[in-house]
Amino acid sequence: MAKYNVIITVFVFALLLNAQAQLTNKVAITPNIDLTLVEWSNGASTNRYNSSDEILFMVSAVDGKGHVFALLRPEQSFIFDLRDARGNSVAKTEAGLKMSKSVDITKGPKEMGIRHQGVGNQLNNLFVPDKYFVIQDKGVYTLDLQIRAWVQKTNSQYGVVISPPMRVEIDKN
Repeated sequence: MAKYNVIITVFVFALLLNAQAQLTNKVAITPNIDLTLVEWSNGASTNRYNSSDEILFMVSAVDGKGHVFALLRPEQSFIFDLRDARGNSVAKTEAGLKMSKSVDITKGPKEMGIRHQGVGNQLNNLFVPDKYFVIQDKGVYTLDLQIRAWVQKTNSQYGVVISPPMRVEIDKN
């Protein structure tokens, strides 16, 4: 019996590792709001981007209704990390460091400088990977990204949520 428990545990662990390694350019910020990354050059939704191209993002309502949503200040909106093929983190440039500041999510909207806005299918600039990371070698890198957003959590409560991570590839030619 113990032998089967070990086999099942190893199998479940392998499935979890595989699920974490999946590429995805779309995550749910809340059950009703999605974040999607889009390629600047053709507006296509993809899991691979060129390091020299602008990556765009779009926030959209799953149910087509209006929802309370606001981005934080640009320098606080995203959590991002780039890793090489060996899994080593790639250093951020000065611009990358400036745009990845932490935020105290216990503060209110005024202290955080939040401007309420609705959810729409508008494309917004995220960044050009070459401008935010010191990518010296050619190859394929992995970008992990999360968004911090001000949303309605319950019928009467609002606050900052952090999306699950999304993972895409960055190609340095």
